[in-house]
Amino acid sequence: PPPTLIGCLLVNSYYNPNYIFFIITENGLIALLRIYCISVKMNLTHSIRKREIESDVGKVFQRKQHVTRNLITRLGLIKDLDGHIGCVNCIEWNETGTLLASGSDDMRICLWDPFRYRKLHTVQTGHLGNIFVVKFLPRTRDQLIVSSGADCRIRVHDIVAQETTYLCTCHSGRVKRIATAPNIPYLFWSASEDGTVMEFDMRVPHQCASECNNVLINLLNHAGRHIECKCVSVNPYRPELLALGANDPYVRLYDRRMITLSSIRYPSDNIPRTNWERHNFKASQAGEGSDSDHLPPGCVKYFTAGHLPVKQAEFKKKYRTLVSTYVTFGPTGNELLVNLGGEQIYLFDIHSLKKTQGFDIHCPPCHDLAVVDKSKQANGCTHSTNGIGLSSNGGIFHRSKSSLDSRDRNLSSKAMLLKAEANHYFENNKFTLAINVYNEAILLCPNAAVLYGNRAAALMKRGWDGDIYAAMRDCIHALRLEPNHLKAHFRLARCLHELNWTEEASQCLHLFRIKYPEHTNRNAYINLDKDINSGPRGDRNLSRDFSETEEEGEEEKENKSSRMSCQISQQE
Repeated sequence: PPPTLIGCLLVNSYYNPNYIFFIITENGLIALLRIYCISVKMNLTHSIRKREIESDVGKVFQRKQHVTRNLITRLGLIKDLDGHIGCVNCIEWNETGTLLASGSDDMRICLWDPFRYRKLHTVQTGHLGNIFVVKFLPRTRDQLIVSSGADCRIRVHDIVAQETTYLCTCHSGRVKRIATAPNIPYLFWSASEDGTVMEFDMRVPHQCASECNNVLINLLNHAGRHIECKCVSVNPYRPELLALGANDPYVRLYDRRMITLSSIRYPSDNIPRTNWERHNFKASQAGEGSDSDHLPPGCVKYFTAGHLPVKQAEFKKKYRTLVSTYVTFGPTGNELLVNLGGEQIYLFDIHSLKKTQGFDIHCPPCHDLAVVDKSKQANGCTHSTNGIGLSSNGGIFHRSKSSLDSRDRNLSSKAMLLKAEANHYFENNKFTLAINVYNEAILLCPNAAVLYGNRAAALMKRGWDGDIYAAMRDCIHALRLEPNHLKAHFRLARCLHELNWTEEASQCLHLFRIKYPEHTNRNAYINLDKDINSGPRGDRNLSRDFSETEEEGEEEKENKSSRMSCQISQQE
């Protein structure tokens, strides 16, 4: 029977990208998979040749062919590499992609020739606990491997000499990750659950004593005694940039050039002997160290999903934890990929910093909206820090046929078919499928406000972690493209309320009331107004305002609809 638990995925991009490795943690097997070469619809050779002679084709080709459905369906198991007797926790390719190293709960490291399905070496590491990390040190001809694990120790192994050449016991918590830089063979960094990141220089003799003088970052001084470092990664193109994940929703990006190493000094008269004692001592010193001296302002940037900081208190009540279990840079060093355990996976652009999106009515011309002549267009006031123009000459819920046709003219014929397909999925409560199809349509027509508005409704109805914030962003983008988008405006107010941003939700709905007074007698508006006035939503469910859909061309039902409550959230 197939295994039920998969640990992680690692792609060989060095030697043969047709091979992908899964770690099967249920029975200690490493499953080797291959992408089988079968014929595909598109002429790949022609596309590659076109990419070589046309400079503007490269990015499009890369985006379309990076991961395709044909690629996924061509995955197939070709071999299980059997050599461990415990769960396999980590795997690592060497620099050339010809060797694979694996670490396990059996406290051993295995070296594999994966293309011949052979185990080359078994390293008896000397660890006293599960191995969490195994790394080839770069530029050492695959001779040196560094490992760490649950015994809080870091070891460097010489594969040729078959001995441990470096041992560090400075950490007092489990060492969860080790990072290296591709072109720096003598440095590596460790992230431990004791709340510290340490830097190790193989050129300098190291001795673990009553003082650890290689501490790069001590989060205990900044985030309290319960903080734990969970993962670390170094930018391959800019090794001065180090990303750090912890047991909170933030990923920190440090510039090592601005940081000097610090020390942790244990009392000389009573040196703690156990890891527990040392950890308690460090925790007791939280906030009292000298990190203010070696972590100057501007040396760190923070990345997080916009909806998470306000959700922490709610998650704690439900005993949910947010932990960055893995962080890595993209191949160009411009992007940061984060797996937030207990939530979602996020991709951040480290050069394009964005503030949390929201709604801000603090704009002087906003006060004049209540007396705007509805027969004329408003003066184009922007009512948001994100530059969303929300001025309008007043909207009506049931658009005229010409208005709907005008909106559809922004869509290609294929995008219109995709929109109709997505609306069908929405009506049948298949919200994930609807979102996926809306994504395809948006790739074809990225400036169509109706697609963003409809995707927002699908996200709100699905209600996964992060969906409400994503829907809010879609509403904001729809309003940038079409300031008079009534449904996007109303959905934005609903999203702000669901995010417990009560003041912003109230301001947004107030502006909606000024712009569209003819809709303030609708049940959808009345219910939302009551919800907002009642305070933060807590655990209440989303309003049923997202339950119905409306296809284009339904305007002929206007006479019947006028006798019914208007659902602002219907699909277009």
